[in-house]
Amino acid sequence: MLGYGSEIQKPHATFDQWNYRSSSPAHASTLMLPSSQRTSSPFHQNAEFRVHKLEKENSLLCVENEAIKLAYHELVTAVPALIAATSNPFGLPVAAASGAGSGPSPFGQLKTPRPLLKSDYPFVNFWNRNDFMGLTKSDGVSNTGGPNPRGGALASQGVNVSGKYIEDANGEVVDGYRVTAIGKFAQGLWFWLLEHGRAPPTWGRASIDVVQLYCDEMGRQFPELRLCTDNWKAKQIATNNYPSWIKNHSKVKIEEAVEVKSTTVKQEAQVKPQKRALSALSTSPPDIEQSKKIKLDDKDLLSFNPLAEPNSAPPDTPAAEPAPSAVTTATSLEISSDVSHTAAVFPATATQEPVAPAPTKAEVQAALIQTAFPPAVPSPTSEGPAPPAPSQSTAVTRGRALPGKMTATNSLTPRNLCARDWIPKNRHGTRAQFGQYWDGLANTPEEEYWNTVSASAKANAATNAALALA
Repeated sequence: MLGYGSEIQKPHATFDQWNYRSSSPAHASTLMLPSSQRTSSPFHQNAEFRVHKLEKENSLLCVENEAIKLAYHELVTAVPALIAATSNPFGLPVAAASGAGSGPSPFGQLKTPRPLLKSDYPFVNFWNRNDFMGLTKSDGVSNTGGPNPRGGALASQGVNVSGKYIEDANGEVVDGYRVTAIGKFAQGLWFWLLEHGRAPPTWGRASIDVVQLYCDEMGRQFPELRLCTDNWKAKQIATNNYPSWIKNHSKVKIEEAVEVKSTTVKQEAQVKPQKRALSALSTSPPDIEQSKKIKLDDKDLLSFNPLAEPNSAPPDTPAAEPAPSAVTTATSLEISSDVSHTAAVFPATATQEPVAPAPTKAEVQAALIQTAFPPAVPSPTSEGPAPPAPSQSTAVTRGRALPGKMTATNSLTPRNLCARDWIPKNRHGTRAQFGQYWDGLANTPEEEYWNTVSASAKANAATNAALALA
């Protein structure tokens, strides 16, 4: 494992991979024989299996080692006496323990390494960001032409799914174990920034010194990230993963600029049924108790007149009028903002008219109930027949979605982005069918792909919003 300040090796001019020292366990496979000299004997298969197993174990040990380093540094920073009582196993600078909680950290103590030259590494394919972004999804980065394993096979074999632009000096894409180690170390840096109050709310708003510190430390720990211009590979890792990380780990939550106070007004009224002649076919159902909660915004509240005549039921929702013997209605009106002036409920007219006497409490309650629960159909005294119920074909012609049909929104969540891609291929698909399809993507590369696309889309949206405000 490389320590701080290690230098990346240049590619060999001749085929001398046997003496090449890789900076990661992902390149241990280069010590094996070329594909033209390999055989399918049980000996070689067993050797390859053991190599992959050792690579995975070594990668996990590297991640644990970095986590122990960070934990030890935080402990020494909090208790400076420990660095004198121990043998300083990680070689931390003594100045880091000079102040309790305020001393400098090992990050940023070394000078920024000099940028590498592309001419020294001719085998690197993605030196510029445009070289990688120009590839189409169908082309791929490491297209072997063979079958594409999915599911658990990808994780067990350490296949690189989200970091195919990361390659070594010989132009070989690193494996999934190396990408996992890179991600764990990046999260460790972000934890350090968060604990020291330097973590930006979005990566697009990170300061210059924070970005430089991040790129320097990532390049020292993983030299292959320096094989590019302007550290775009390290920055791409932050662009893809930082938005979701800061959302899950930030201790400071965004507070709303305006605090809305709400009050709840409860109205209960006992409505006696009207006496009406019962026909030979009509019957009286038992007592019906209805309880509804209506939320009124400020806009609705200003235009709301409790004494106005209730609107008739819309033509597309006909229903038979019940004839209950007794109806108990409990109405709860939740107003979303304070109303300091009662005159706003009754807007003034343009001309001065005689002021009518104020309505009584019983009249207001009855008017509120009638407005909240208008009759389903016109009263028996209304003229004209009731409009017929629209058929299913009529609802379709009006542009309404069929019941249960899957639809997508403008949300940037992984599930909704996947739905946008799924709906054109399944035009008559239902929500239940898409739910089964999405549940089947759990712990698969497809789910990781949509998580990456969602994080990138959210990051781009945040960047555009920041640029619009600048």
